[in-house]
Amino acid sequence: MQTVLEFFITIAVVLVWALPFTQHSDSNCDAEAFLTSPGQQYTVTAERVYVNPKAGQHQVFGVFVLPKSIEQWSPALLTVDEIGVYCSRVQRYNGDYDGIVAPKGAVLMLDHVRTRTAIGLFLQGKLNRIRDRKTWHYTYKLPS
Repeated sequence: MQTVLEFFITIAVVLVWALPFTQHSDSNCDAEAFLTSPGQQYTVTAERVYVNPKAGQHQVFGVFVLPKSIEQWSPALLTVDEIGVYCSRVQRYNGDYDGIVAPKGAVLMLDHVRTRTAIGLFLQGKLNRIRDRKTWHYTYKLPS
């Protein structure tokens, strides 16, 4: 009887411990509503991806090149294939980051996946998927 109780307690502890590694719903959004909204839609692939979750918060991100004409804070989607689709807002970065230089008329954009999500993917054996820059896509719209 005690072994069964210990088993259920162990399962409960593992589930409670693993809960923070899931992406919270505030990062998920109605992608369909965004994709069907007015405006010309563009999708770019990450120039580079940085994955170092053990270094702390905001250490799992992609670097994207966007046109300078895009308005700051306009809505966008960050998609990591087979991982998730997350709401985003365009935040311009400088014209260069760690050797990546935006061409004339463009800016760089850094967008993050939560560190706890990356750790959860590591535990699932999917960290190589998140390290592949070709799986990271940033979709934005320019006003028509």
